[in-house]
Amino acid sequence: MAQSPAGPVHLWYTRCGAATASALAIRQGWLQAEFARDGTILHSLRDSDSLELRNAHFHHKQSGLFREGGNIPPIWARGIGQDTVVVAITWLDEYQGVIVKADSDIHELADLKGKRLAIPDHAGAVIDFQRGAAQHGFTTALKLAGLGREDAHFVDIKAESYDTQPGPRIAREYRHVELDALNSGEADAICPVRPRLSTGKESALPAATQYQRLGRSFAACE
Repeated sequence: MAQSPAGPVHLWYTRCGAATASALAIRQGWLQAEFARDGTILHSLRDSDSLELRNAHFHHKQSGLFREGGNIPPIWARGIGQDTVVVAITWLDEYQGVIVKADSDIHELADLKGKRLAIPDHAGAVIDFQRGAAQHGFTTALKLAGLGREDAHFVDIKAESYDTQPGPRIAREYRHVELDALNSGEADAICPVRPRLSTGKESALPAATQYQRLGRSFAACE
């Protein structure tokens, strides 16, 4: 008996919000063109109406998925038993560091001793990569100054969780809760993921003259 032909292969792609080669390929249509052939159907994870499917960006439970982004979700996904493999590693050249108010008495990394360091807490997130990035960033900063985590006070800052509603994805306005905590005096320093200090309307942080950056750039995983 002749076997019926196999069905199409469904592939899913996803990427983080940072600058990635995937973002360029998607915007230029190169990715779609590469997979526009018989037997392959390409899907955007972000455009799915299924919340569980969109959450595969973090937990990697969807088969046929390839992702470009930070390393915290895949490390966590691998840790909970997902068959996640690294295909390639890229490096994004960007500033990642500690930010304080311009009138702060913190002028160098050593001054973080005894200070309140803001750590975002997205309690409803599948995996809170921003929290992990801030913790790692501050730990690295303290280490550069010869200090440890016990030398400062990590302050949890409650933050709205990511995409949490079933059905089509609903875009939400980004709120920088760590910056709010810095401005209100709830925290003395922040270590945000991909900080942008500019006067542009799209900036997550207001004018650079209101803040100062400490030390040299150092890597924070995300």
